Amino acid sequence: GTFMGVSTNTIKSRLRRAQQRLQKDEGIIREALDNFQITPHLTENVMREISRVKPTTPTSNKPFAPWAITASTLAVVLLILGFGNSNFLARFQKPYSFDATAEIAIEIIDTPIVANLESKLDVRTKAINENVLVKQNEPEAQQDNNSTTLSEDAQKEETVKDYTQWELPEKAKKRLGKGIIRGIQFSPNGKQLAVGTEIGLWMYDVETGQEISLLPGMCEAFAFSPDGRFLANGGGDPSSAIGGSKWETGFQLWEIDTGQKVTLHDPLPAASEFWFSDDSKTLVGLNQAGDTIYSVDTDTGISHVKKLENRLDSHPHDVYALTHDKIAIAEDSFTLALWNAKTGRKLSTLTGPAETLQAGDFIGLDSNRVISLAFSPDGTHLASGRLDRSVRLWDTSGNNEPILLQEQSLSEDLLRTHQELVGGPDVLLFSPNGKILACGAGQHVKLWDTTTGELITTFKAHIGFIEYLTFSTDGRTLASASDDGTIKYWNIKTGKLITSHITRHTPWIRSTRYLNDSSILACVDYSGIITLWDLETSQITTHRTKTAFENTRWDAESAPLTFSPDGTKLVSKGKMNAPTEPLGTTPMIRVFDVSTGRELNTLVYTNENFSEIEFSPDGKTIAFGVHSHTYGKIRVWNTETDDTFDIQFADRSEWLRAMAFSPDGYRLVIGTSEKKVQLWDVKDGVLLTSFFEEQPIEKTIMDITISPDGSLIAVVMQKRIRMVGRAKQPHFKEVSTGADTYWLEAVFSPDNTVLLLSIIGGGIQLRDVVTGDLLTTLEGHSASPYVLSFSPDGKTLVSAGYDGSILLWDWEEVINGVEQ
Repeated sequence: GTFMGVSTNTIKSRLRRAQQRLQKDEGIIREALDNFQITPHLTENVMREISRVKPTTPTSNKPFAPWAITASTLAVVLLILGFGNSNFLARFQKPYSFDATAEIAIEIIDTPIVANLESKLDVRTKAINENVLVKQNEPEAQQDNNSTTLSEDAQKEETVKDYTQWELPEKAKKRLGKGIIRGIQFSPNGKQLAVGTEIGLWMYDVETGQEISLLPGMCEAFAFSPDGRFLANGGGDPSSAIGGSKWETGFQLWEIDTGQKVTLHDPLPAASEFWFSDDSKTLVGLNQAGDTIYSVDTDTGISHVKKLENRLDSHPHDVYALTHDKIAIAEDSFTLALWNAKTGRKLSTLTGPAETLQAGDFIGLDSNRVISLAFSPDGTHLASGRLDRSVRLWDTSGNNEPILLQEQSLSEDLLRTHQELVGGPDVLLFSPNGKILACGAGQHVKLWDTTTGELITTFKAHIGFIEYLTFSTDGRTLASASDDGTIKYWNIKTGKLITSHITRHTPWIRSTRYLNDSSILACVDYSGIITLWDLETSQITTHRTKTAFENTRWDAESAPLTFSPDGTKLVSKGKMNAPTEPLGTTPMIRVFDVSTGRELNTLVYTNENFSEIEFSPDGKTIAFGVHSHTYGKIRVWNTETDDTFDIQFADRSEWLRAMAFSPDGYRLVIGTSEKKVQLWDVKDGVLLTSFFEEQPIEKTIMDITISPDGSLIAVVMQKRIRMVGRAKQPHFKEVSTGADTYWLEAVFSPDNTVLLLSIIGGGIQLRDVVTGDLLTTLEGHSASPYVLSFSPDGKTLVSAGYDGSILLWDWEEVINGVEQ
């Protein structure tokens, strides 16, 4: 039901917020009330005056006018009663009891907050835009109406504290996860930590770990000017490691004190590296392709662009480093070359001993490429890390042989002991004085003395791969960021972990599901970390599955991870981990308990390649694809009896691209690498029918989804959708997309009337099932939404994906917006 156009849930929520504010400010209220006495007839008199005014019918879904009239009436009544008049105060009879029943007093207090809810959200957004770092938390100017000021401040404080509400797209009601981390850096004064992510630039209080603000927009590289005046955001490209796609967002320069963008005379591409001059007047950036250098005058916004001479074609695996006078690039990922950062002229090539990669087959790559670079502060030395985990320190003059800080290490003992992640030197960083080199490798941070080459110490606290490091300007503190979504601080002198830390930066989300129809949403990222989000308490619990320790980083990024329909189990591809097979070459399927991360069951398969995997609707059966050069099969595994049987769909090398169970679990629709779409009886292994034989599919199948009532099947390709269904079920036959739109995943709405499609690069399209017409597009993800699903009650759409954020959309609002 509703009251004055407001739902009961909304009223309850407002009452609860008002009660929380009263409890929070109880001490202040008690102190203030000790100075007065309030007549016991005050409430009766106020309500008598309010009853004389008939509220008008609200003209929108926000009943602003009735509440405004109520608040105004209350103010008039208080003036009539002489509230604030010292002569009248003497007539009050007995002190107000804070323990007394408040009746409707909470509603009266909450009224101005409700009336100003929308405007205060705008104020919070404006505060972030006007000052990214500090001014958001400064008190606003005193207003004439003290009651309104307190209410507005309370509303602002509540809104600002709940970061899940910051910069939400229209129709979304919450954001879980703060985006994949793309960089971290201390502010020049050391009080804030900036975290660049796929969804924006977050600012944190270093001491408390509290979120300060969010500057929206992809941020894959950024830098503070030395004087703290500017913040450069390099933007990024969600679909290309070397930039240049239609989804690329360009470079931006912000003046911190004013919160204003510096006007650039010419637009500049996304940057991979930044460097500010000591006087902060010049900013130098290297584009993501690593072939163009540009310098910007921070006072005038005038830029100068130069191409690097004799630069080989850019490659996604190329690694860059930038200092005040030089650029280092690992060209072809093997050769280290240096350029002049001002002129773009090639200076030299650094050469070392030729080496081959050990255990190349295990790593999955056949080259020993450079994966990290870092200049010393004065530019005289360059540190490099390779895939074989070796680390070298180079003299950039080229006069001396490089110093080997860490040798190749791909031994079996390192790979498979103590459940530790094994990773190369993914990030290197010099301390501000250049005396220490920090290295993030796997779960460890190592510190070397750059003068002696000796290992000083090793830190370990993360459960994921360490990807980014930053020193405080005084060199006393080191921050490390991991793909487990956490950022931790280390005391360099003591080697101890500092208590304050940052959490909830999720990497690429692979699957989501509500746990047992509850308020807990389970998600799993590419690395195998399960996160349970309690949507009522905002608490999270994390578990790392065994599979993540068995796979290398490259295996983990491609391994399928899928929840059972009730969210209680997770299935994943893993590898045998036994004394007879320490490198884990034999593949296997693992099933985990989502609530605990504990392994429930395993199934080994040998000498076969693996493809798609799905749970049956009852969660008891798992189907997955296997193939070799002579066949393509569906393997059906009953996890309760451990029985398996194969359904062969091809007599040559052909694999599954997509599959989906019917709602009753008796049938399975598959899409193959040869662009076949077939319907199989899961119990008997019989082919029931093949679709589109008269008009074969010509493009790669991206996804297959079945409507909740089982009447429709949608086959999704990047540029086209085909749909089949029951004869009496109206539906479109085929829909094509525009030139700049590419589809990835699909799901039907709970009522079978809308087909939702995730768009490569970001966005979710809604199409009418009958006509195929585009109804609307939901914008909010900065990269492709990889996962689309609905809550068990059908009221919430969950979208997640490559940007590391999970958006919860109010489905009723989405549909109402379409109808209007």
